[in-house]
Amino acid sequence: MKLESSLADRLHDGGQTLNPITGEFYDRALEDAFLDHRRAATTRQLRFISTIGVIGFMLILPIDYLTLGDSPAFRIDLAAKIIGILVLVAAYASSYRGVSTTRLINSLWFVPIGPLIALETAVALLPNKDFGLMSNTAIIMMVVNFLFIPYRYAVGLIGGVALLVIHGAVGYATQSDALAVTESMMLLALVSLASAFVARQLAFARRRDFSKSLLLSAEKEQVSELLHNVLPAKIVERLNSGEKMIADRFDEASVLFVDIVGFTRLSERATPEDIVRSLNAVFTEIDHLVEKHGVEKIKTIGDAYMVAAGIPTYTPDHARRLAMFALDLRETTRNLETVDLGAIAVRTGLHCGPVVAGVIGVRKFAFDLWGDTVNVASRMESHGVPGRIQVTEAVYEMLKDEFDFEERGVIAVKGKGEMKAYFLLGPRAG
Repeated sequence: MKLESSLADRLHDGGQTLNPITGEFYDRALEDAFLDHRRAATTRQLRFISTIGVIGFMLILPIDYLTLGDSPAFRIDLAAKIIGILVLVAAYASSYRGVSTTRLINSLWFVPIGPLIALETAVALLPNKDFGLMSNTAIIMMVVNFLFIPYRYAVGLIGGVALLVIHGAVGYATQSDALAVTESMMLLALVSLASAFVARQLAFARRRDFSKSLLLSAEKEQVSELLHNVLPAKIVERLNSGEKMIADRFDEASVLFVDIVGFTRLSERATPEDIVRSLNAVFTEIDHLVEKHGVEKIKTIGDAYMVAAGIPTYTPDHARRLAMFALDLRETTRNLETVDLGAIAVRTGLHCGPVVAGVIGVRKFAFDLWGDTVNVASRMESHGVPGRIQVTEAVYEMLKDEFDFEERGVIAVKGKGEMKAYFLLGPRAG
């Protein structure tokens, strides 16, 4: 996806400009990417052409024999078509061996040019010199050159010019009726121009479609990145799969709130730019810790930061993860001093229990949690002590064998009454 974004940037910078002669991107990286994109389709076309070409040569050989008879002319024509068949068979077989598709296709130059040279040479050796047969064959080969063999456009142009030159040279050298040769050349030139124009339009159309697909992929990637910035990865996957309503109940999860102590007072003497810059510095540090400990950022509310573990994918060690996160956060914020607001102290509250999780909103998605567990975790923070991690008895019971705690005692919690609370100290030694 990063490669597609880089290529899309090249398109925005003008890299989509196509060379009117070669029909290719001026930007080499874009052209190489286009050829890689087309490789599978081009390989299928190569195999189809090889199969049809072999069948066509084999069907034409009896007709050539009836026309030329058992003569040196027929033997020249036969040799050319046998070589053509061998070239086609070799190209078909090589397409399964990882050989460059571009090289294989360019090796097919012999298919339109070789048999035409042989047939026109053979016809020139006949007493009646049937120029009509030569003209019809030249027209067929010109169409094959431009429209059936997926050369790079410049190679097709070279092949078309070669066909015109060969036909004209043989015709004027062997035919007494110069007017008939001129008429044939004019017809072949018209067919050549028409075929070249169609081939050019196809080359341009394919590259324009490729450009559109690159831009569309880049836009989808940007949308995906935005969604991943505001929603958990698993939720993004579910939304992308077509789920309209996402709501889950978790019998057990952990929720943690962090709040900057005295932020309102600190911000009173700061400019709006200072406030935003300081909050961004603090929250960026917390974001790094969220990623480090594999927990889930839920949202920020003013100067508060809400984190959860065990959602949207249940993990049995959810409480331990948030405990380690909180301890790491405490050490980080002890040394954190913002340029604009000075030293920062935080209160932290942690609780575990059942929650409901889901996505709300239509135009602005938000992944959120609801339930008493969320409310209690918030109260543990708001009723906490600066620089300390306050947890409920439920957290203590889950982690008491792994971590050391200090009992704070019973505290009055708004909306909940009296609750027993503890301070998380750190992992238990040994």
